[in-house]
Amino acid sequence: MSYANMSEKSVTVVTLSDDAHICTTNRESLDISLSNFRMLQISINQARADSELTIKRVRNRFDEWVCKKYEERDAQILNIPNFWMKCLERHPTLRETLGCADELCLYYLHSFTVTQLDSPIGTDYALKFQFRENPIFENIEIEKIISEHPYCTAIKMSTPITWKTDNPAYQQYQRRIADFHEANVGLTIENKKWGFLEWLAADTENTAIWIARTLIQEIWANPDEYYH
Repeated sequence: MSYANMSEKSVTVVTLSDDAHICTTNRESLDISLSNFRMLQISINQARADSELTIKRVRNRFDEWVCKKYEERDAQILNIPNFWMKCLERHPTLRETLGCADELCLYYLHSFTVTQLDSPIGTDYALKFQFRENPIFENIEIEKIISEHPYCTAIKMSTPITWKTDNPAYQQYQRRIADFHEANVGLTIENKKWGFLEWLAADTENTAIWIARTLIQEIWANPDEYYH
């Protein structure tokens, strides 16, 4: 048997009808794969939607539970004299913001709460300070709203303080303010050395944001770490 004959006998002739059959078979297989893929994707999308709804419900229940525990915690703190003042005095960085006038102010601090607010972008926090009658200002309540956004953190709102200008404690505070401005001449807001009262009274957008962050993330989150 010649090589040529072997070659001729080993050749498979593919006709047009065979080619059409292969195309039809491939198309059917493709349709099945696409159908299965779409059914699986629908299942994945539904599972994701269900899980997000479940997570939202669990988060809402958790938030409600946490809020209730915070309220119970606050009720107990009200029975502990000068609780928040001691927390700030014993915090390694916040204590550096306290002078005589600040400590006098904090002595009358009755309650401190942080509430997370709804915000379309980022997170807003309401910091509420409640005071007993004191010799420095008329306010019983001072609130500051802090906006924590991906690219910016700023004071959004701050209650104006009505000072008791004829009181010696206020006059001492004014002297402190004068010293503060003199010591910070030429410095940017970020580099200025802020006192707690200066921060409490300020309404500048980016005034000593680190104080607000520390109050929210450390003092409010776990005050027991600093009270002892």
